[in-house]
Amino acid sequence: MNPGRRIEVPNAPMVQVHLAEERDLAVRLRLTLLNLILELPQAVTLEEICRGMSIPMSTAYVWIRAWRTHVVTPESCAPRKAAETRRDRQPR
Repeated sequence: MNPGRRIEVPNAPMVQVHLAEERDLAVRLRLTLLNLILELPQAVTLEEICRGMSIPMSTAYVWIRAWRTHVVTPESCAPRKAAETRRDRQPR
């Protein structure tokens, strides 16, 4: 029983443009996942795509959510450095 996937990735042309131009490997991996979701037939499940890329499904959902939230800048999918995440905190 394979119901297929129903995951929508908005702004598909932007995924391909950024994938072609991106040099950061971490961001390219995220864009590759999004591109596979867009390009592969609906019969291929997200679980199968994740297994092929050796990433957990939970991570894939985080990346998809990040793209939906920050569709204009795929850099927002990139991992943040510790200094960027704690800007408002005072050192102890």
